[in-house]
Amino acid sequence: MDQYSINEEKEFRRFVDPEELLDEGEDLETKDAEVRLSSSHPTVTFRHVSRNDDTRTMIATVLPESEFVYCAGYVHAVDHDSETSTEDLLALLGYFNSFTGGWWARRIVDRHVTAPVINNIPIPEWDEDQIQQVANLAGELTKRNGINTLPGGNPVPTGRDTDELEEMEIIARIEALVAKGYDIEREELDTVLSDFTTKAASNDLRDRIQELVAGDTAEAASLVEDDD
Repeated sequence: MDQYSINEEKEFRRFVDPEELLDEGEDLETKDAEVRLSSSHPTVTFRHVSRNDDTRTMIATVLPESEFVYCAGYVHAVDHDSETSTEDLLALLGYFNSFTGGWWARRIVDRHVTAPVINNIPIPEWDEDQIQQVANLAGELTKRNGINTLPGGNPVPTGRDTDELEEMEIIARIEALVAKGYDIEREELDTVLSDFTTKAASNDLRDRIQELVAGDTAEAASLVEDDD
């Protein structure tokens, strides 16, 4: 599992029979003769084994509707109400993968990202428009990694023209919106970014994040509209 993706180039530990999973709970369903995850199944997943001095401590992605389930020894997930919107889930994904979210986690993580860690990470104070913006940007990165449909058959949303943005720009815009949600100034953001090496955050990415934050995220907020 990588940020915004499931890395299929790495060998998986085990395989399970989809039919056997149907007896495990109510968060699976059969659709078109295929076993799929329902809308009540956890969607946002994150690496369980992680340290506060790794390149990135919070590494999260989402599960597609079918073909994958997570192994709790290595990957955990966020439980959520079945009525939780796709936008809320993808905004959470974007936040988890941000440097600010990772910085908070580094304050309390030892060798594992546990439920107490997740439950004690403060959430940015976003309005509905900002949630939509982060969801669109995180959705674009998710779709670029081959995940198009979430549990329950919900399509991954993207913003208008997000497919024209470079990956670094998308990441920088998410970071700027997270900073806005915390009302973080440039000096405070320097403290956050200093916790990460250039392997995690290149100098170009740092400069672009700071540029957007200094501009009060005007550019980061330019992708409010959904695709038609």
